[in-house]
Amino acid sequence: MLSLPEVHILSGAGKPIFSTKDDDDCSNVSTAGLIQGISSFADDALRQITTPTHVLTFLPCPPLLFFCATPPSLRGLNVGRLLHLLKHHLLVFLTQNGVSLMESNPNYDLRNLLYGTHGVLMAVVSAWTSEVWPQLDGIGVRLIPIPPSTTTTRRHIQSCMDVPGLVFGLISHADGVVAFKQGLPDHPLPIEDVHVLLHILQHMPSFRTSESWTPLCLPTFNRGGFLYGYVLFVSNGMSVLLLSNDQSQSQFHAFQTQTRRVLEPLLLQTFETSPTEQDTVIPTFVMSATLPRTTFEPLLLHYFYQSYQTHEYLSPPFEDSSLSKFKIWHLLFTCNWGSILLYIQNLPCWTVQHGDSMSSDCITHYTSTCILCRSRPSCWAAPLVLPPHHRRRCISFGRTRW
Repeated sequence: MLSLPEVHILSGAGKPIFSTKDDDDCSNVSTAGLIQGISSFADDALRQITTPTHVLTFLPCPPLLFFCATPPSLRGLNVGRLLHLLKHHLLVFLTQNGVSLMESNPNYDLRNLLYGTHGVLMAVVSAWTSEVWPQLDGIGVRLIPIPPSTTTTRRHIQSCMDVPGLVFGLISHADGVVAFKQGLPDHPLPIEDVHVLLHILQHMPSFRTSESWTPLCLPTFNRGGFLYGYVLFVSNGMSVLLLSNDQSQSQFHAFQTQTRRVLEPLLLQTFETSPTEQDTVIPTFVMSATLPRTTFEPLLLHYFYQSYQTHEYLSPPFEDSSLSKFKIWHLLFTCNWGSILLYIQNLPCWTVQHGDSMSSDCITHYTSTCILCRSRPSCWAAPLVLPPHHRRRCISFGRTRW
């Protein structure tokens, strides 16, 4: 686990709203005033200051100001994405209209409306140093596999969420999705909001203690207003979230009845125990040839594979490139690992070096799953080309820089 950056969220008047530092209010007030003063001196046009020990990033979003100080160990991670996520997590509880209260009353302490959310925001900062979704826009979510021993299908679980008044339905476990239901055909739920909802369900302890009926704003879907969510955690660790634009008591009872009588028994029957990492064991494979040594050192550090149809992605954890002795071997291993999981194949792979007629600055690796991976020292990119019978399930390949 990498060290956390120092993050501050403050009002335009310099009042602290959130900080990753110790809960010393006097110290936070002093730091917030200094940050606000520096930004105001530059007419809120300042975006970054580089010092020998830290990179200071400013993101004015009137009436709020976001600040992040990252040490060299976090150099290259997507700071803008972190501040964007923190803003979206604030909007879940406030909406844009709630944030606008600061404009009419700059001295209002917004922490009065954010009681109990400090742990959620801290978890966002922590996840940013170790997980994929806080680094990349639009990345998909992991799907929890249905146990092969049951006759229940994902479509059947989806149909059981079909309740009058439903806008969105989401059944999840930790950071994975079991099933999803879109109540309004012309209003899809953006994948960015799915990530925010999964994170909040996972890190809000109050949701686990009892069923809840609470207003929730989906920042990408509509940041100007609330939807009303029924939340219930089942005994096997799964959560049911049903969202409606109707806040009436009758809508709550409709969601409660459907969940208690249909969804909860179905989930307990389908998943007799809590889903674990053993449900998605990574198959092993054996290299059939030794990969060639290369003279260049790619900056590729992280890989992900995402389905354009389901938004599901597969990825290994973050890893420092210095830990890998042969970078190209690591690249090929990761590509083969993704193809195995996506196509349920476990076939050997081999390497082909270019002849004199080809450019000498790139090496093409082929696997028997017909994925071509090209590593170019100039752009550090590696596209994946799929065979015709797989193009409907197009997979994208991404990377981050350190």
